[in-house]
Amino acid sequence: MEKRGSKRYFVFYEAEVSVGTHSLRGIVGNISERGMFLRLRDADPAMPLLRPEGIITLRLDPVKLDLPMMKCRIVWTYELVLSLKDKRSAYHIGLEIIEPPEEWKEFFRMTAMRHFEEQMKSVQW
Repeated sequence: MEKRGSKRYFVFYEAEVSVGTHSLRGIVGNISERGMFLRLRDADPAMPLLRPEGIITLRLDPVKLDLPMMKCRIVWTYELVLSLKDKRSAYHIGLEIIEPPEEWKEFFRMTAMRHFEEQMKSVQW
């Protein structure tokens, strides 16, 4: 059974992430009104801080988007081993945005509208 309360949209945005004293870069793969899926590589030094209920700050694609830094709660994490030899991993992280700012809500509405328009174009009438 699906536990999510809102629709998710697949996206591909770079993200700047801060956790503790660590600055990381990642990719956001999907968004919802109150959360997102984040993938981090080379986050091993910060991994002890990337645990459920932990708090991070995130800015979504600061080069292309004018969105504020957002405080997010980690809901779940999953380690994906990339290389046993080199001891490298990627981390998949589910995030909940704490008090989503109005700029985020508007960005999400516009993303939802673009996805709806793309679906309507693909329907044969």
